[in-house]
Amino acid sequence: MWAKLQEAPKWTRNLLWQIPLLAAVLLLGGKVQELFDNSLDKMMPEAVSFTSTHNQKPSGYSALLELTQRVGMKSTQWMAPYRDLQKEHGTLVIVSPSHPLKEFEIDQLVTWVQKGNKLVYLDQFKYGNGEHLLGKLGVNVTQLRDADDTDIVVDKLPSFDEMAHVKRLVLSSDARLKGGKPIADDKRGAFLVQLTEGKGRVLVGTTPNFCSNRRISDTGQWGNFQFMLNWLRANGDNVLFDERVHGYSTSQSLLSVVAKTPLGMFCAQLSLIFLIALFSLNQRFGRLHVVHQARKIASSEFIDGMARTYLKARAYEAAFQILYISFRHRLCKAVSLPPDEPAESLARAWSSSAPVSNEEALNFLKNADGLAGRQKIEMEELVETMVECDRLYQTSKSSIALQTRRIGG
Repeated sequence: MWAKLQEAPKWTRNLLWQIPLLAAVLLLGGKVQELFDNSLDKMMPEAVSFTSTHNQKPSGYSALLELTQRVGMKSTQWMAPYRDLQKEHGTLVIVSPSHPLKEFEIDQLVTWVQKGNKLVYLDQFKYGNGEHLLGKLGVNVTQLRDADDTDIVVDKLPSFDEMAHVKRLVLSSDARLKGGKPIADDKRGAFLVQLTEGKGRVLVGTTPNFCSNRRISDTGQWGNFQFMLNWLRANGDNVLFDERVHGYSTSQSLLSVVAKTPLGMFCAQLSLIFLIALFSLNQRFGRLHVVHQARKIASSEFIDGMARTYLKARAYEAAFQILYISFRHRLCKAVSLPPDEPAESLARAWSSSAPVSNEEALNFLKNADGLAGRQKIEMEELVETMVECDRLYQTSKSSIALQTRRIGG
């Protein structure tokens, strides 16, 4: 298999084009999957109402976001904490929050509006949602027990600039508001009210489906969108659709935070250097040259050279340690004894396995062990002991399998 791979053309084994091709295939596959999910999501019925600009189904607000962008407004989705609103100026649109706003968040919103900004807040005001905001604005809400979700057409509208080209509003709600300036109401109360808060303005409504996607498909309900566009444009072209109340946020990972610091730049430069070095390792610069293998020195020449070196250095102790200890270990292995076996036991085992008397074996081992433990050895002692070692080796090699060569000179 490997041989066939090596015989394949070089371009088929080049990763420089394989990696970008793989990345393109993955991106294309992800885009196709996204389009398929969006198409399937549009065909499936809604289980619950979700008034988010991310939702393209009937209860969503994606149509209003797209409509404001097409008429030239700077419409964006807001997913940051309300404390960051201090850097923005415009209108914040909040529609049916998925969870109740905390008191400090409402205080931040009211403070932001009082500085000259605008707020649109549409909700059913059930289960205590928005009560703190209504209390801040001086508005009361009443829940109707016998009301339903039937659309109510309001064609008696007050005359002011935001009602230009608006003939009627189609509303549905089971709650009514009291307080502020009514914009659309019936005999039970107001659906929409407008208030002034400091230098800013607030539009509060009990109709979270006021500009939902399902209404834009009916030309008779386009008045809702016309009124909302008029109100948003009269209060500035910068519109922020709050998606944080629907569970979306712009939280950052630890990697993205570190990437903005000097440490992130250092890691990026280090990675670039590593990639360049890795690429360079696989490149060849210059002409190809054949390197001839150097001649190997013979073992006899190496041994002779080492012997002369020890002789000139008068390192007789080191030479004896190398020669005798090696012989003793091989002898212990041949007679099946541990390397640290005492001389008496080793001599008995040696004499029983080879034509060597116990006395001469013991004398040799004791003499050699004594020399091995000394710090100073004369050359005559080294030669005499090695000669005796060679003699005993020649006598024993035919009887026991000594896996060694001749020791002495």
